[in-house]
Formats: sequence, structure tokens, C-alpha cells
Amino acid sequence: MEFFQYFKNIYQGKNALFNHISLFSLLGVMTIVLNNYASSLLGSMYGSYFGFAPSTNTELYIDAVAGFMLLIFFAGYYYNLVNKLYEGVQGIPELSLSSYTVFVKMLPLFIMWGLYIQTLVMLGFVLFKIDSPVFYVYYSIIICLLPFVNLLFVIFAKDFKFNIELYTPLIIFKILDKSLGQVIFLSIKTLILSILPAVIVYLFFHYANIIENPFLQLGLRLGGFCTGVYFINIINYVYSAGLVKIAKEKFCNK
Repeated sequence: MEFFQYFKNIYQGKNALFNHISLFSLLGVMTIVLNNYASSLLGSMYGSYFGFAPSTNTELYIDAVAGFMLLIFFAGYYYNLVNKLYEGVQGIPELSLSSYTVFVKMLPLFIMWGLYIQTLVMLGFVLFKIDSPVFYVYYSIIICLLPFVNLLFVIFAKDFKFNIELYTPLIIFKILDKSLGQVIFLSIKTLILSILPAVIVYLFFHYANIIENPFLQLGLRLGGFCTGVYFINIINYVYSAGLVKIAKEKFCNK
């Protein structure tokens, strides 16, 4: 029940309707821009099904820059929301340029843990043969560690204050020791809830195949993409509320 309370809280708060419409709109712009960029990279088969590839290098450059800037924005926006969750604020924050400031605050931690993960990934290719079962077990473990790395980022987002402990790789063992069961249970519930955006995208694509007009088909497919991305983000925000609760109980109650 608590998990559904998180979901309910996302749609409460001041200016909730306006904030969600703004979020959906900007996520839609990002999805379409990145989709057009992907169309140019993956060729006509992808482009004819999902979108139009940029016709000039200038358009390609604009799509790439705009998409990259929006990705940075939403990374900062996510941890801005996490910070507000610590304060007990309901709903989602207004979309503002402060998300870029939050991203800059998070960037050193992103870089450090990105290097740690990259080192582990490269180490696997050195230590194990690709056709060995151990190779796949090793990379499965790395993937399973990612939610705990995200919990580390959530802990930092409480106040964005520098803490050398969060930059040391051994902290991951402390996080695993204190939160293993809770994070696994939360992740399972989130995966189950993720069926929702998958069904929504399927329905859009199903009805797009029935329509004969190619432009309406494309519109429905892109609409399905945008709606799916929106709900994936909402579910991720709900998931973050669960992580904040874990962080408060296990790491931020000193």
C-alpha cells in the first residue's frame, strides 16, 4: 500500500496538473528529437517506422545538441525531485533551469562512479573468456549493483554536500549490507508496475498498424513512445520515493 501512496503523492501538490503537462510536453520533445537523431544513425528502415531522419547536417547537429541538453536537464530534475522528497514536498517540482545546477552538483559523483563501473566492465573482458559462464555471471552481478549505486546518488542528493565516503568504492558494501533486501523488494515492485507503460505503448502500436494513413501511423507510434517515456519517468519517481525512505531509515538518520 505504501508503494501506491508514493504514486498518489506524485500527482498531488501545488500546480500538479500544470507541472505534469509541462513534464509530458518536454519529455515528448526530447523523445521526438532523440528519435529523429536515431533515425539518421540507424537508417531508413528505422526512420520509416519511427520517425523522420534529419535531412541536413545542421538539423542533425541541432537534434543531437537539443537531445543531449534535455537528457542533462532530466538527470538534474530527477535528483532535484529526490531532494524535495527528503523535505516531504508532495508532487513533482516545477521545471526550471535549476535542474542544470543540480546536475553540476551531481557530476563529480557521476564521473567517479562511472569510472568505477567502467573499470569493472573492462576487467571482465580481461579476466574471463566471452564464451565462459563466469563471464555472464560477472556482468549480471555488475547490473545488479546498479540500483545500489543509484541509492548512493540518492543519499548524496539529500543535501548535495561533499562526503568523501560516498566517493570510495568500499561504500557499496556498506550500502549492500544495510539495504539489500529492501532495495530488491522495491525493485521487484517497480518492475511489476513497469508493465503499465509497456501495455500503453503496445496499444498505441497495435492501433497504428490498423490505420492506413502513414502519417497517422507515425503520429500514433510517436505518441505511444512519448506516453511510454512519461510513465516510465513517473514510475522512476515513485521508485525514488522508496529509495528516499530507505536512505532516511538506514543512512540519513544520524
